Amino acid sequence: MRTRLIPLVLLSLVLTACPKDPDDTGDLPEGDTDTDTDSDTDTDADSDADSDADSDADADLTTLGFEIEGEWEGTSLDLTWFRPFDEIWLTGEPLASTVVDGAQVTLEVAVPPEADMLPMDEAKFPGLMAAYYLPAVYEDTDGDVVHDDDEYYVGAGPTWLVYLDGVIPVGFEHIGLYAGWNAFQVIHDVPTTYELDAVPVETALFPRESVTIGGTMDFAISWSHRAALVSYAYLGGMPVAGHHIDDWFPTDGSGWSMEITGEPAEDHFVEIDTDFVAAVEFPLAYLDDDGSDGFTVGDSIDGGACYEGDAVALFYLPGLTDLGTAAMYQLWGMSTGWMVMADLSDSSEPYTLSREQSQQLVFSTDCLVF
Repeated sequence: MRTRLIPLVLLSLVLTACPKDPDDTGDLPEGDTDTDTDSDTDTDADSDADSDADSDADADLTTLGFEIEGEWEGTSLDLTWFRPFDEIWLTGEPLASTVVDGAQVTLEVAVPPEADMLPMDEAKFPGLMAAYYLPAVYEDTDGDVVHDDDEYYVGAGPTWLVYLDGVIPVGFEHIGLYAGWNAFQVIHDVPTTYELDAVPVETALFPRESVTIGGTMDFAISWSHRAALVSYAYLGGMPVAGHHIDDWFPTDGSGWSMEITGEPAEDHFVEIDTDFVAAVEFPLAYLDDDGSDGFTVGDSIDGGACYEGDAVALFYLPGLTDLGTAAMYQLWGMSTGWMVMADLSDSSEPYTLSREQSQQLVFSTDCLVF
């Protein structure tokens, strides 16, 4: 089944009558009327009405099952309304929340409130209403199952929950979309649907606190050069506390490696775009012209690191507290913490290197991005 309903609560109303007195003739005592009988009738009616109301409420509940792909310790999950397809995704209040205490968790959800329902596309699908929800996992540091402004989202989709109502196009059933609750993920403009008891949620946004890069050198970079991981802020003339890495290249030609751990100092972060802040660090090969045993602006930069000819830089993206931003990151395959990215020219799109690819870099005089 696509939808698993909570069983109806069947209330058994046991009406217990008072035992008859052996001497009771069946006549009502003086002053009594048949209002007690009416009261019993009212009670039966009220009980039946309450039972029907409870049953109706339970029938409107649906159980959703989520499969957490990745880390989950110390987290909670919200199912939060959002409006996609805009430049900025608007988000609302959670429809339901739960502690994540294992790789599989469940949520009971009601029919969405009317305010959450929006026309899907009035031109293409007249009369079709939809409410979109993001399953989002966050670090619940205080354990109150409420997302606070300083708690990082570690997963936001990329599978969405959508409730459909109104005029459902016939073609929707062919791709697995029906009236009521649906779970789907859009990949290359094609929706992939999931069973409601096995909705995947990737926790891909835990900050990556360390990264290692390495590789070889071309013939122009030698043991007389030093290697440094230099902040973009420093290269732009801003004072920074120091560099993550600054050392001589190995003299035996065995290759080089840099391991970077921890969040950069605050003065390494720069504004890349509106509301987008990151620390950007460049692996550089330089000659220590001033003999300071460290990179300074007066030293000669002779090369940078490349992957298959594309210049490389390291980015550190802070953890995300905004759900819309977290959803965008996850949709684009981005992460937080340290990332190694290549192809930084203005004419193309940068791409993220895997751990294996990050060990296959080449320091070359052809890899400068300045």
